[in-house]
Amino acid sequence: MSASHIELLTNARNFSVNHLTFNTICSDIDAQGILEAHAARGAMYDSNERYPAPLCHPGTRQIILGRITIWYHGRQRGMKKSIMWVHAPAGYGKSATAQTVAEDLEKRFQELGFNPLGATFFFWRGSPERSNPTRFVITLAYQLAMSIPELSPHIEDAVKRHRTVLSKTMEAQLEKLIIEPFRSLDNLEEMPNRLVIIDGLDECINSDEEHRGERQYAEGQERVQVRVLGLIHKLQSHNFPLSFLILSRPEPWIKQHVETRPWKDITETEDLYLLEDHVKDVETFVRAELERIASAMNDDLGESEEQWPGESRVRRLLRQSDGHMLYASVVMKHIEDPFGNPKRLLGDILDRDYSSLVSHVVDPQSFSTLHKLYMQILRACPERVRPGMVEVLQEMLNVESRGLLYRMTPAKALDSLDRLSHRESGSAMRTLRGLHALLHLSNTPSDSFFVHRSIVEFLTTPELALEFTLKQEFSRKKMIFNGLDYISSVTPLKPGDQDLLAMGVEFGFGSWAKSDESMTETENRARLEKLLSIDLAFCIVGTLSASGSTVYAGEVRHQKPTMIQSILRTYKEFKRPGDWHGLTELAVKGRHHIELSISESCVQLLSQGAMVSGLGWFVGSYMDMVDWKDSRVVDALATMRSKHRASFDAIKRSLTTWADLSEDSWKVYNLLED
Repeated sequence: MSASHIELLTNARNFSVNHLTFNTICSDIDAQGILEAHAARGAMYDSNERYPAPLCHPGTRQIILGRITIWYHGRQRGMKKSIMWVHAPAGYGKSATAQTVAEDLEKRFQELGFNPLGATFFFWRGSPERSNPTRFVITLAYQLAMSIPELSPHIEDAVKRHRTVLSKTMEAQLEKLIIEPFRSLDNLEEMPNRLVIIDGLDECINSDEEHRGERQYAEGQERVQVRVLGLIHKLQSHNFPLSFLILSRPEPWIKQHVETRPWKDITETEDLYLLEDHVKDVETFVRAELERIASAMNDDLGESEEQWPGESRVRRLLRQSDGHMLYASVVMKHIEDPFGNPKRLLGDILDRDYSSLVSHVVDPQSFSTLHKLYMQILRACPERVRPGMVEVLQEMLNVESRGLLYRMTPAKALDSLDRLSHRESGSAMRTLRGLHALLHLSNTPSDSFFVHRSIVEFLTTPELALEFTLKQEFSRKKMIFNGLDYISSVTPLKPGDQDLLAMGVEFGFGSWAKSDESMTETENRARLEKLLSIDLAFCIVGTLSASGSTVYAGEVRHQKPTMIQSILRTYKEFKRPGDWHGLTELAVKGRHHIELSISESCVQLLSQGAMVSGLGWFVGSYMDMVDWKDSRVVDALATMRSKHRASFDAIKRSLTTWADLSEDSWKVYNLLED
């Protein structure tokens, strides 16, 4: 035998031995144990780390639970949409909904003969392993191997054959640990559908980047959350018997991604905030919890206290909760303190203002859940946008306190704030991009920018908000001058400018009854001088002309232009110029300037025979203020009667719709008529 033949035989024998050794080693590997060691076990629905996990209180969240059930059973029958996205602001029961669905499905194991719950992953910002997506695919694979017996050997084989897969990219892990094992199955069409629940996607922040710096993870969380969505989309594209329930806050980047073409046809979207009757759900929860606490009190004391807490206290607590389940839950936990008196603790909650409550009355730990949640969301915003974010939030508080949200939607208010504050269009909305979980920013009506009043109270309490504390007074002064600047430069209104005008006028013509005590004398002087520089007559004529021509029928009685109301109110408030300490002479000039401007605009519009909405009300209101002593306006009315009879008759008809004019109005009009 030649040397070459001997070498070949030796190599063959060594290969055979090594191959046998490799197979022996692979067969001895505990693949399931390896997966378990690398999985985020705390992210599973029944993990000890999450105990006690939040659940929907009996009788609450019935609509969303019903819709999820219908959608999932529809998937069993082959319905097309394999993904459901449920979104809501912070504290409105998303995690409780996810947990309730998971537990309800798990209970049906025996009834169905298979486990309908495929896998769960509950992201959480406060946990290194649950906030980091690198364990996401491994955790799903580990659970799918347990919930789908047919799949288990194929996943285990993948771990044995691809020893380094656990350190590969998530995309590679998905391919080797889930997609290829599913492809190895022969009976996919006959396999029942399993539900995969992913809760708190917005809490996936890539904690590896967090350790490298706050700015990096704040800006990187958007990318990593979209990356997780990409993994889910890729997995569902293979039409495996899997459905995916995703729950998150309505972050703009998540919403934008889910609304793209590849997602629309396969995704059912549910807005939990709009879907449920949150006030009713909170009432159900609060009444049941208070009854339970009262019963425990009676047992401890051995006496009956049927009157506590009483309907009035319950109603007050419900008003404070305002449909915010997390707030109500925090209050219940606080008053159930085993070392405290529930009566006194509930009374403190109801009778103290928030800053006093959290500073002096309530154990700081009681509201720590809310405060940590708010702070986490705020600090997740990039550092470079925070100064502008605080500035916009301060402006929003001022807009809300002036009641302007009753006249415009939050989105339109933000657009007007940008223009009023000389910012690029859309700046405010971009600055608040990371705060959609706390704010109402849509184009639908809302009486507040903030999801719950506790957010405002948190932001205005320095001990809690720290660097995010809102200083409303500083912002208010700035907006007063911005409003005056806008009014001074306003030209005849364009369509769509009414909201901006209303905002500019509301701040520019705010309280003028006396000097603003929050301002220095120099600032008050500047405010008066700015008022004197404005061509108010031009503004009034432009505003009324922008209302459009109209015949003065009954419906016009509700069309009181905002600017005109504010100017008339300001004129009334200038009756005591002496309240402008040290600036009396300038205040007298301000009042005279407004009076001349109103008179001039009345004369101009009446002489032209203008038929514009609100003119009759404006003229009548002003003449009532001066007791009909302005002969120029009376003469203009007479001229209008003789030269523009139709306009005069229209004004007279409109006057009959105004109940707030004095009898003098009727006398003058009757005289003119005669």
